[in-house]
Amino acid sequence: MVIGSDSPDHRRQVVREEFDREARIYGQSRAVHRGYLLQRDHTLRLVGTGHRRILDLGCGTGDTLRAACPTGTSGVGVDLSLQMLAHAQLRVQEPKLLFVAADACSLPVASGTFDAVISVGLMEYIWPDPRAPREMARVLRQGGIAVIAFPHKQCLARRVGESARIAYQGARSVFGVNKTIVRTIDRPRAADFDRAMAACGFERDTALFCYPQLLDWPLREMLPLVDVDWGVRLDPILGRSRWFGRIYVSRWRLA
Repeated sequence: MVIGSDSPDHRRQVVREEFDREARIYGQSRAVHRGYLLQRDHTLRLVGTGHRRILDLGCGTGDTLRAACPTGTSGVGVDLSLQMLAHAQLRVQEPKLLFVAADACSLPVASGTFDAVISVGLMEYIWPDPRAPREMARVLRQGGIAVIAFPHKQCLARRVGESARIAYQGARSVFGVNKTIVRTIDRPRAADFDRAMAACGFERDTALFCYPQLLDWPLREMLPLVDVDWGVRLDPILGRSRWFGRIYVSRWRLA
């Protein structure tokens, strides 16, 4: 995703428009993307059961929230994209689920409302805005948990790919082909995210890395199926390392 400005408001606008365009096929593509399913399953396992109310930040079409809310649990999904929420609402068959258009950095929710917060693939779109961890802490009851999954910055393949992209853009600019340096989303480092959560009163009790990425730009764009296939196959071997696992999944408890 290309970000043309460092302004948080501009970033949110770009993210909203991008996911509005993707909403029609998003649910179908996620349902067969083994990397996404892997991080979703880790998130569901870590959040566990026995909660009364769960909040899903960046809920998309609502699949993870539905899976996280068994009988007796109500859930609220929040997303910027109205089109995503429209697709989520179409699939709602239980009155226990509610989908709301809102910013994860400014939630229209009373303090201490939820037992658990989950989020899959949101942090990289709002980082480094510190308000999202603060809002998680505010809306959780004392002792509540947050399980957060996102692609982090330290994966070696991603870092090599980012360097290649920058060099490619720079070369095009030098030769006058493209004089605009394109900004992409800035994924958090796991350690920086940990510090932001700790500063808001969270204590981490579990953390793991998953879904190794062996290829990156431009190879991943050219050979996406190869990258996904090997990423899942090698997850038990390489995925647990921050240098190979591209997804960081962590569970936090509000002290």
